[in-house]
Amino acid sequence: FVLENVLGYVITIQFILISATFIMLLLTCCARSHLVELGKLPSQLSSFKVQQTRCLCCDCGHVNPISHQAIPCDRELVYSALEGWFED
Repeated sequence: FVLENVLGYVITIQFILISATFIMLLLTCCARSHLVELGKLPSQLSSFKVQQTRCLCCDCGHVNPISHQAIPCDRELVYSALEGWFED
């Protein structure tokens, strides 16, 4: 009876250790991937120009492709928000 309990605990501990190892490996992989992407951010921000972005509204000629109704320009809303945030 005691031996069975000890074996049960050993198997449980092995399962926990294997699970913890797998989780740590997964977290390490995700963290590494995130840090690689974070390292690209300065160069992406330095070359970003809001004037070069694309908007669905402009690509569709300001008409909803499904309902064929007129839609407002997202670019104008973005420019307006940016002006409000960065006005001197």
